[in-house]
Amino acid sequence: METQINQIMELAFAVERGEADPLTAFAELAKIEKVAKEAKEQIKDQAIAEAAKYAERAIPIAGVIVEKKAAAGRWSFANIRAWSEAKANLAAIEEMAKAAYQAAQKFGAITATEDGEVVELPTYTAGGDTLAVKI
Repeated sequence: METQINQIMELAFAVERGEADPLTAFAELAKIEKVAKEAKEQIKDQAIAEAAKYAERAIPIAGVIVEKKAAAGRWSFANIRAWSEAKANLAAIEEMAKAAYQAAQKFGAITATEDGEVVELPTYTAGGDTLAVKI
């Protein structure tokens, strides 16, 4: 296993040294990542069962520490009418503010509600460039 990890790191170092094409390396690493994630998911239940055999919470193995944790619980408020109404109102406010922002950017216009209140503009932070790999 250590050999494969070293080979993967060597690919990154080769890119840094200008000896390998960065886009090709990125694509290759994305493929490795996808296969590793799928393989990890495939054996997850077995690994959890094996970890349950250990008394300690943190298990040192294969040069790492594997920690046993309980997954976080999930709350759902969808059955609460007041919450659903508030969420719908929030969504409407967000849409109105986005539209006002876009109008201000495109036309320099100030947007007002039916009551004559000026719609406050949200802050927009553009996202950075990223790459998506389709495998």
